[in-house]
Amino acid sequence: MVSRGGVAIPEAVPRFSPAEMEALRPRESLDLMAWTTRHIRLTEGPMIPPGSDQTIPYSPDVFPLQRAVLEAVNDATWHRVYMQAPPQRFGKTQVMLPILLHAIHHRRSPCMYVAAKHDLGVRQWTRKIWPAIRADRQAGGMIELLYENPDHAGNKYERKFRNDTSMHFAGGESTAALSGATVPVVICDDVHAMPENLPGFGHPVDIAFERAGSFPQEMKLLLAAGQCGTVDGYLWRSIKAGAYFCPFVPCCGCGTYQLLEWDRLVYPTDSIEATTAGAWMRCADAACEHRITFEELPAMLAEHLWVSCPPETDWVCNPPEGGTTIDRHTASIYPETDRNTNVASFWANGLYWPLGETWGELAAQFLGCSGDPDKVKNFQQSVWCVPWKEPEVDEEVLTLAEVERHVSAGYRAGTACERADVATCTVDVQSGYAYWLLRAWCRTTGESWLVDLGTEGKPLRGKDDERTQRQRRTLGINAALDAVDARVRAGIPVVDAEGRETGRTLPVGLALIDRGFEPDVIASWWVAKGRGRWRMIRGQKAGKSGSIWPIKPRTDKRGRPWREVDVNAAKHVLRKLLRVGAEEDGYWHMPAEGLHPNTVRAYARHMTSERFNRELRVPRWEPVAPGVANHWWDCETYQVSAAIACGVRLVGFERPAAPVKRAPPVERERSPRPIRRRY
Repeated sequence: MVSRGGVAIPEAVPRFSPAEMEALRPRESLDLMAWTTRHIRLTEGPMIPPGSDQTIPYSPDVFPLQRAVLEAVNDATWHRVYMQAPPQRFGKTQVMLPILLHAIHHRRSPCMYVAAKHDLGVRQWTRKIWPAIRADRQAGGMIELLYENPDHAGNKYERKFRNDTSMHFAGGESTAALSGATVPVVICDDVHAMPENLPGFGHPVDIAFERAGSFPQEMKLLLAAGQCGTVDGYLWRSIKAGAYFCPFVPCCGCGTYQLLEWDRLVYPTDSIEATTAGAWMRCADAACEHRITFEELPAMLAEHLWVSCPPETDWVCNPPEGGTTIDRHTASIYPETDRNTNVASFWANGLYWPLGETWGELAAQFLGCSGDPDKVKNFQQSVWCVPWKEPEVDEEVLTLAEVERHVSAGYRAGTACERADVATCTVDVQSGYAYWLLRAWCRTTGESWLVDLGTEGKPLRGKDDERTQRQRRTLGINAALDAVDARVRAGIPVVDAEGRETGRTLPVGLALIDRGFEPDVIASWWVAKGRGRWRMIRGQKAGKSGSIWPIKPRTDKRGRPWREVDVNAAKHVLRKLLRVGAEEDGYWHMPAEGLHPNTVRAYARHMTSERFNRELRVPRWEPVAPGVANHWWDCETYQVSAAIACGVRLVGFERPAAPVKRAPPVERERSPRPIRRRY
C-alpha cells in the first residue's frame, strides 16, 4: 500500500511477469525458414517413437522439399501458394505449423486455420498446434507464455495470445465462420474437399483468402494445401493455373534430373515378400542402366530442383513417353517460371517420402488394390497424387458377335469350373416376378463363368383394382425370391477340365437383390427369410459419384440395411470386362451347352441394350431404343459389385487412360424471356 494525501492506494499489479515481458520484447527479424529452424520441433511422425514424449528439432535436411514452399509463402512476389501432396507422405503439417506460429510469435499478426469442417480444425489445435507450442519451450522459446487460456476453455472459434494476436478456426462448410475474421495469414487444409461452391458466394478457399484483402501484399501469407482429388477439382485447377512446380532429382548413375514416376517402378509379383524387397525404378534416360533404389532417395533429395512445368504441358496427367526429364541449364527452376502467373503451386507424389513406407511396400499395397476400381482410385489419388478422371470407354454399344464370342466350348450351364472359388447371385425384381443370374469367379485372376440365369414368376395380367394388383404383386415377388433363394442354397456342382463332376459343390457366397422396385416388399422378405447371404442394394442416380461397393450400408426407417451402389461406374467396369480377350485374366465365359437358344438370344439382347451417352448434360447410360429390355444387363452390373465385395481381382483397371483434350462446348443462344403483363 502507498499513501497519497493521506489516502491509501493499493499498488498496481504488474500485467506481465518478467518471463512474459521477455516473450513480448522486440527481437531480431527472422525470415520464416530461419525462425522455423530455431523454434519448430517435431512432436509426431515416423521419426518419433510411438508413445514417446520425445521431440526432434526441425531440420531442412530432413524435409528438403519443404524449403521452397516456405520460401514461396514468405515471398510477396506470390499472391497465393497452393500445395498438392499425398497424405502422411510429405509433411504438410511441418509446412503449415511454422506459418501459423511464426505469425503469432514473430510477426505478431492474427491468423486463421481453415479445415474442411470446423471440428477438424479444433482437433488439429489439440493434436498438433498446441503440442508444437509446448515443444518450443525445450528450445528456450516462450510461445507458450503468450497463450491466454492454457486450459483451452472459452471460445472454440478463437485462441487468444497476450501479444494482442489470435488464432481463428473455421470450417469450409460455414460461410459465416469464413467471413468472421479479417487476418493477413490464412491456411486452408484440405478445404478443396468441400463442395465446389457455397450458394451465392463461391469456393470456401476463395472466401477465406479474401479476408486478407485489405492488408498490404507484403503482410499476406496465404496457403492452401491438400491431397489429390479429381481433374475438375478446385485444387488441381489451381495447381495447373499456377507456376506448377514439380520436384526433379538426379539419377545417382548418370545424373539425369527426372521426376519419380510410378510407371517406371519395377517390382516382382510372385509374392509379397519379393515385391517388398525387389522394387526399383528405371532411369528416365533410356541409355542409363542404373537401377534407382529407395535407399538412394535421401541423397537424390539433397540435390532436388523445383521446376516449373512449361505452358501447355502437363507432366503429371500426360507425361512424356519413357519418363519426364529436364535440362537443368534451360529449365525454369524455382522461383523462375514461364507461366504468366503470380500464384506459386507445388506438386509431389508419395515416392518422394523417405521416412515412411519403402517403394516395395507401396508396390505391395498396390497389388492388393488391383481389381477393385475404388481402391485403385484411392491409391492413385493418395500415393501417385494423380487426379482422378473417369476412364474413357467406347461409347458404341456391344454387338451380338462380341457377346457370342464368350461362349466356351465344353462348358455346360449349371456347373462351376474347378478354378472358381466363389459364386455370386444377383436379382432384378420386376412387377410380380424377377430376373436372376448366377456367376462363379476366380478371386486371383478375375476370370468368371456364367453358371445359370432365368426368370421366376410371370408378369401380372388383367385389370384388377389397385389393392388387388398390389397383393398379387407382393405374392409374386415373394414366390420368385423364395424360388431363387432355394436355387442359391443348393450350391453349384463343380466339374473338372473334362466336364466331369468332382463331387464338390461351390456355395454361393453372396447374393444381391435390387430394392429399387417395391422396397418394402423386398425388405420384408429379407427380414423373414434372406438375412443370411442376401444383401439389399439400390442403384445410384446418374450424375452422382459413389462407390461400386460401399463398405458401410445405409438403413431405412425400420433399421433394415441396404447399400447404394454406383451403377454408372459399375457399367463402365462391366463394359471393359466384356471386351477382355480369351486366355487373358478377367475373361468372361458363357456356357456352350445347357441353355435354351431363346435364353441365349434374350441374354445377348439384354447385354447390348444400353450405351453411354456423353452428349447429355448429365452423362449416363441409356437404352439404345425405347422399351428395350435390360434386366440381365442390370444383373451383370450388380455382379461387378458382388465380385468386389467378395474380394475378386477385377484386372485391367490399374490406371485410366490419359485424358483427352476436348473443345469447349459451344454456348447456345437463349431466347429472351417473355414479359408477363398484368391487366
